[in-house]
Parts: sequence; structure tokens; C-alpha cells
Amino acid sequence: MYHIFFAFIFFLIGLLSSIFSYYILSILLPLILFLSLYKKQNIKIIVFYISFTILAIFLIFIYPKGDNNATNLTGIIVEKSNSSYTLFTLKGKYYIYDKNDYNIFSIIKVDGYVSKLTFSHYEGSFDYLSYLNSKGIFLKFNVTKTEEIFINRFSFDLLKKYSFQHLNADSKQLFSSLIFSSSITSSNLFILDELGLSSLLSSSGFHINVFLNFLLSFCKNSFKEKYAKYIKLIVLACFLFFTSFAFSFRRLFLSCLLSILCNNKKKINYISKLSLVGFILLLFEPYRVTSSSFYFPFSLLFYLAIFPLNTNSFKSKLKNSLLILLFLLPFQITYKKTISLVSILSQLFIIPYSHFLFICSLFLLIPIFGIVYNYLVSFLVFVLKGINNFNFYIPASNYLMIFIIIYYFLFISISILKTYNYTKFIKPALCLYLIPFSLTVSNLYIKHDELVFIDVDQGDCTLLRYKNMNILFDTGGKTNVDLATKCLIPYFRSKNIKKLDYVFITHLDYDHYGALNSLQLNFKIDNVVYNTDFKSSNSYSYIIDELTIKNLNIYHISDEENDNSAVYYFEVNNKKVLIQGDAPVEIENKIINDNPNLKADIIKIGHHGSKTSSSLNYLKKVDPELAIISVGCNNSYSLPSKETLVVLNTLHINYKRTDYEGSIYYAL
Repeated sequence: MYHIFFAFIFFLIGLLSSIFSYYILSILLPLILFLSLYKKQNIKIIVFYISFTILAIFLIFIYPKGDNNATNLTGIIVEKSNSSYTLFTLKGKYYIYDKNDYNIFSIIKVDGYVSKLTFSHYEGSFDYLSYLNSKGIFLKFNVTKTEEIFINRFSFDLLKKYSFQHLNADSKQLFSSLIFSSSITSSNLFILDELGLSSLLSSSGFHINVFLNFLLSFCKNSFKEKYAKYIKLIVLACFLFFTSFAFSFRRLFLSCLLSILCNNKKKINYISKLSLVGFILLLFEPYRVTSSSFYFPFSLLFYLAIFPLNTNSFKSKLKNSLLILLFLLPFQITYKKTISLVSILSQLFIIPYSHFLFICSLFLLIPIFGIVYNYLVSFLVFVLKGINNFNFYIPASNYLMIFIIIYYFLFISISILKTYNYTKFIKPALCLYLIPFSLTVSNLYIKHDELVFIDVDQGDCTLLRYKNMNILFDTGGKTNVDLATKCLIPYFRSKNIKKLDYVFITHLDYDHYGALNSLQLNFKIDNVVYNTDFKSSNSYSYIIDELTIKNLNIYHISDEENDNSAVYYFEVNNKKVLIQGDAPVEIENKIINDNPNLKADIIKIGHHGSKTSSSLNYLKKVDPELAIISVGCNNSYSLPSKETLVVLNTLHINYKRTDYEGSIYYAL
């Protein structure tokens, strides 16, 4: 009965070991012992299972990953977005950035060159590189010439645009999340992310099942029993085409098709069917095993299949919601680094309401309904803001992977104990988990003296944590993203930072202070100090208890922002720190002339590594042990400059870059 299930498990182990580490193969030993001793499987069956592990390893080995030396490609477009598409060729898939609006299934020939996949990022941002890797895309092709072989003119984009014509920005975001599983970037809807509910909201399969049940509820019982699966298949096929063959709808369509094929002649249980669906999907796209679109629904579906829920009463449904929340808790910890204490209460309203909105989304082709939909989404935003005012978070940024493994081991153990009515062992099992969990959370309440150079893409943002004080130097700023709500506030919550005591701004370039306004509106800040505020002090210093922050740029050579950019200097625990801002070489020369004994253990390189700052003479005098370059990946300014890197290498100064490493930590 469970041969397909165990074969699938062995297949998964093979895939994961090939992609991540062959140490994962060690899981096979206890699994084989379990099958041999408890299940009493003969050697032929076990060899049969192991063959699926070998198949998975071989599959990853032969999977086409693209040609690094390709100069021309001919392929079919299998996926597209507003400014890019995925080209499938015999040698692999390629990511192509191109504003040509080709529909999927178009065949084109392109000339150009191959480069590595790199994308801009900031702390807590969506990892687009891993997302593409999970689809088996590892290379980018830069197009210089395109030849159209076959252009598919049929597209559902006109329907989507028609649906959007009466929607406001929030409604468009919600519609795209519900139907197309798109990520939410709206500042009004970011609270869904904070509550850990955005993944549930964008689980299209979650809503489509509710919609299908709603649709079939109007059918008579005799008709429903005979034709329900065929109706589901037709509806799913429509969604499959409308969403350009989205992965979640492929899973649902394949599951429904297998149910029809296996219905009469050969009985197959739900777990085996689920295993077969997973196996077929991964056979064609093996790297999907690393995607949340695979492991998020499949892990939950397998758990619910093995330990079915009781839905007889409202109390049972409440317990079920809590159970699902607990099962998905590590996902929230991994991605949000916090645990929301009001998530369970929020689910009671938001999940049913999201089902309702999903059904409403299907009626947006009726023009007047778009206006109604805006009001429905506005009501959701109103409720979300109210919930957020009473929300409490447990930070969990130091939650190690070993704790997640222990969590699921105990979670499944408790489910087994409950199934077999060994209730007296459940409480001890829960207490066991509280030990590592408590250690993780309590660690965040210990005093931290550290500098954090927060990754804010192309910009500056440095956090000083010292003697229970939290001081921020610059906030970063992006014109297309609210860094305060999307980056800084989630990061502060994950570190148990309740407020900022001070925010020091070096100067008024947008990439240094652009996020300040939103940060003030959405997070508690006691004091904001600008570079010009230092002029009121004779020593150009700001004293906070035992900490003295000095602005070394006391000069006025012009009215340009960079010329007046602060150069903050302070000393913490015998560590000397320089935060450069964008002050140019002329200012640096004046600083070292007037401060001949100036030294620093750590320096944030000026102007993101531009050659207009951080001169050889300046860095030689300051003599830092570590230099930090806060810069965006693939930025349009080509920073850091080659000249600055040559200077750092010539002086043998160790340096780190946020575009390579993300946020950088330095213990004081």
C-alpha cells in the first residue's frame, strides 16, 4: 500500500543529497533499518526503494544546466514576466532580461553572451536567485539580437489587464497574490507578511479547493458523485492556462487527473497519489524540491494525510487552525525571524475572508465589480492595521536549523502519541522542545555590543547596539521599495529591538535618509540628529551617556550635499569606528591634516567605494583593520570602483561588501 510513498521518500533523499550534501544520504540507514525490522520488507523491496535514490542522483547529474560559452540560442519561452522571460533550450533554461512582450510557447532565436545570475537585494528581501535556481535556471543570457521563429499571439494578458482597469494598487497586489501567487510589496498589505499569513494567502491551491467545493455545493448529490472530478479537472485546466501553467495548478491538475485515472480499475490511497504527483513533478523539474512552492504544500498535505483532522465542530476547527499554525511555525521563523502571537486569531478571520476574495476575484471581468472589490480590499487593510496595533512578536533570529529538526521530530512524535492515545507522554515531549526554544529566545535579551552594516541595497545604514542603546546611522532609501516596512522594521523585530534611541543622518542624499519618514511613522524613534545639528556644538560632538559621537567634517567648501556629509567618529569598548558618509577626498585631506593621530579599527568606506572618497593617503593614515563597503549588487554606478579596491589591496586592508555578503556583523 505504501510502496509508492517510500519510493518517493528515497527519491527525495537522492535529490536533496545531490543538490546540498551527500551527508544527507546518511538518513537512508535508519530508514532502511525501519523498513527491515518494523515493516519486515524483504531485500528486493529495499533495493527497489534504493534504486529511486540512485535515479534522483543520476537525474541531477544529467540535468541540463546551460552552456557558459553559448553565443546563440534557439528555444521556447516557457515563462514570462513584465521585463523578463525563461527560454527553454536543449542545453538548459536561461533567464533573459528583455522588455519584448512575448507570450509563452513563442519560439525565438537569440544572439548574445552568457553571464552569472546576480540580482539586487536588501536585508529580508525576496531571494530571486534561489527562486530561479529552484526552477533549474542557473545562467543569464544577455541578448544583442533576436529572431522571431514562431510568435504565439494567444494570451490571457488582455483579460488580466481588463480585470485591473478599475482596481487600485492594493487590489491589484491582492488579486495577483490570490490568483498568480505573486509576492506582496504593498506597504498597506505588508502586515500580512508580519503575521506570517502571506504564504497562506498566495497558496492558490488552498483557495481553489474551497472554490471548487463552493461550486459543487450547487450540484445535486447524484450529479456530484458522478461528475465532480471531471468538473474539477475542467476548472483546473482553465486556471492552468490562465496562470500560464503555474506550479501550484500543475500539482492540482495532475492530482485530479490521477484521481480520475485510478478511480475504477486500480485503487490507490491518497498518500500514494500524493507521492506519485510529487514524483512526476520532480522528474521534470528536480530542483523544485528546494522551492517553497513544493515543500510548503507537500509537507503539510503529507502530514494531514497521515494524521487526518477532525472537523466535526467549531472547537475542532479551532484546534485544527492552531495545529496548522504550529506545523507552519518553522516556515515563519525561517523567513520572518519572528513569531506573531496574534496569528492564530488573525487566521480565523483572514483565511475565510481570503477565500471570499478569491471567489470575488473571478468576477472582475464585470467592470462594476472592480469598484466593489476595492472596498472589500480596503476593509481588509483596515482590519489588518487594527490587528497590527495589538500585535506582539517573539524574536527568533537565532533559531538554528537543529532546533527546527528537533521541532518536527517532537511534533510528529506528539502526533503519533496522540493517535495511539499515549497522552501521558505528550507533556514531557512538549517540555523537551521548550529547552532549545527558550535558549534561542533568551539569547536575544542578552546585551549585545555590536555594529551591523545592514544590507539596504545601494545605500548606507549602520546599526550600533551598545549598553542597551540602539543607534542608527543613516536609513538607506529606495524609490521603488519602502525599506522601512520591508527591511528595517522586520529586522529590528527579529533582533528584539523595540525602539531606536537615536538616528544620525550623514546627509540628505536619498540613499542615506530616504527611509527615515516611513521609519518615523511606523517605528518608535526617540531622537533624530542631522549632520547640520552638530554645528550648534563647539566641539562638533554629540554626547550620549558615555558615548561621544563626533562629526569630523567641520568644513564648508561648497553647498553640495556630499561636501557637507558627516564623517562620524566614536569609540566603543576600545574599538575606534569611522562612518564616512559620502564625504569626498578634499574633506578627507582636511580631516587628517587637522587630526594627525586619527586611527580606526573599523571604517565604513566613503561614498560606497567611489574613487571620489577613501584615498590612499587617508586610508594609510587611518590604518583600519577592517573596511566595509555598503553597496548595491549590480548598481548602475559600477561601485565600488576599481581604484578603491586597488587602494585597499595595496594597503592590505581586509574589506567586506554588502553586495556580496548581505548584512555584516562586527562584535565590539
